[in-house]
Amino acid sequence: MINQFFFRINETAQMLGVSRSKVYELLNNKELLAVKQNRKTLITRESLLDLVKKWNSSAQYQKGEIFNQ
Repeated sequence: MINQFFFRINETAQMLGVSRSKVYELLNNKELLAVKQNRKTLITRESLLDLVKKWNSSAQYQKGEIFNQ
């Protein structure tokens, strides 16, 4: 279980296994939500969990497609 409520860009990239640029792309596409604290961009825990769930369901759907052909 994730105990933090907010994550910095670097932490988010590391957890998702993507680059910092990809995290910014996800923010621009509204797939992740963030708040600003002074000069820091902080990703919300809820949006991070929602994105992982979305990726998981998408991966399972694609996996099912492969086996159904």
